[in-house]
Parts: sequence; C-alpha cells; structure tokens
Amino acid sequence: MPNVLVYEGPGAGPRSVLSALESLRLALKPSVQVRSMASQELLAGRWRQDCLALVMPGGADTPYCQVLNGHGNQLITGFVAEQGGAYLGLCAGAYYASARIEFEPGSSLEVAGQRELAFFPGTARGSVVPGFDYRSEAGAAAVPLSVAGEVATECRDYSNGGPAFHPDAGALPPGCRALARYADLAGTPLAALACAVGAGRAVLCGTHPELAPHWLGPPESAAVPAQAGVPPLTGGGDQARALQLQRALGRHGAARWDLWLLLLEAAGLGAWLAVQQGGPPPEGWAEGGHI
Repeated sequence: MPNVLVYEGPGAGPRSVLSALESLRLALKPSVQVRSMASQELLAGRWRQDCLALVMPGGADTPYCQVLNGHGNQLITGFVAEQGGAYLGLCAGAYYASARIEFEPGSSLEVAGQRELAFFPGTARGSVVPGFDYRSEAGAAAVPLSVAGEVATECRDYSNGGPAFHPDAGALPPGCRALARYADLAGTPLAALACAVGAGRAVLCGTHPELAPHWLGPPESAAVPAQAGVPPLTGGGDQARALQLQRALGRHGAARWDLWLLLLEAAGLGAWLAVQQGGPPPEGWAEGGHI
C-alpha cells in the first residue's frame, strides 16, 4: 500500500505533525496510508519501499541535524534523488532542506550554517515576521501571499518563525520554480518553491497551509506535549492573538486549502489527490473550535 510519511522524531513540533497528518488524510485518497514515522524507523531505511513522499514538519531544525545528519540524510537523499520520491518540507522542514539556514541572526535563538540535504541551492532566511517565540503565538501572523498557478491568486497563510528562500545566484536555478511569494515583503521573496532533485523532487514552504484554524483555538487546544527540542505552546496571554489569527485564516480558508493542494501536486501526488483545487475546503477545516 503506498504511503505518505510524516516525520515525528526529535525536532518535529507535535502540533505540526498532527495538523499535517490531518490535512494529508483529508486531501489524499483512502488508498494512500498517511502515518507518522519516528527517527528509529527513518534510520532503519525500510520505509522507502512503499513511500510516495516524506513530510518534514515544522518545529526546530537543529534537532533534525543532530539525529539525521550523515546516515539519515543519505537515506532521504537516496529516496528522493535515486528512487524518484518526494520531500515536502514545512517551515523547519524547509529550513532543513535548504543549502544554508539563517534563523533569527543576532538573537539568543540564532541558528546559522550549511545543511546536508541542500535540495534548495540557496539560503532559507527567517523569521520573516519579527518576534518569534517557540512557546507562544507572539511572532505569528496571517501573512499575505501571492500564489502561482494557472491563475495567480492572493491569500493569507499562517507564519510563525518560517523563512523566505533566497537563491544563491539571485534567480531560481533551472529545475526550481516558484509556488508562492510573500506579497508584502520587499522584493516579494519566495515563500514556497519546488525543486527537481535527481529523479525526484523537493517542495519547500515557509508558511503552514496545512494548519487548519482550529489548531489555533483556545490556548489549551495548542498545549500539546513537547517533542524533543521543541517547547510546547503554553497559551498564556495568547488567547486574543490566537483567536484573531483563527478568524483571519478562516476568511482565507478556500485559498489556503488550494495552496496546500498545490504543494501536494508539486510533490507529485496529483494522481493520489481525493479533491481538486478550486473546490471548497473539507467541512469544518476552515473553521475554529477543537479537533
């Protein structure tokens, strides 16, 4: 049975894992098994036999490096470049698959350096929204995006610590194409892109179109257990902020769902989609409230 796997090892944010699993299951046909995969299973390598795509969710890039550098990244690169598989990186997963990361320079959270996968030959630089805090929504925003496609569209998507993508040569190299740009940032830098990687492809997105607004409900709904290297969201005084974001994202539900489908299409999953772009999002997906 073909499957799509969401990494849930050290560094993967629990909310990002769970929301990715939810939105993948809503978008893909029942004939595709969607499940999470721990680091031990990834490092064993047998997952590659029936896998269509590996999803690296949001969270923290440094623990990914600590666990997967070397053997793990060799397995991922072989799956994509040699077997023709797909890699979908969201936020931290997108930083991780870029040749270089520059995260929160000059702050106590600063992370900078080369990365092994280097599916995108350039720098993932963020946060694009000031004020990022691992434990809250303080630096989160519904950022305006210009989305590519047969007809260019505008939407707002959830951003919390995510990057913009800056090609080394100033322009995207052959084999890479823009999927979305930050509409209100100087130079409209890349927010999402797809890159050919050998026989396969990598799709990287700095925002979170997979995150349905209900994941931003009252603080207690976000206070999922901490994963290694990723503090839990604590809620605190974030309720008003979370509800404001929830309403803003809900107003753009159809466009955000189309962006999610665009990413999956770009990852080569078009034949496995249960729904098509241009239709309404799944019932309840764009609304608030608890899971």
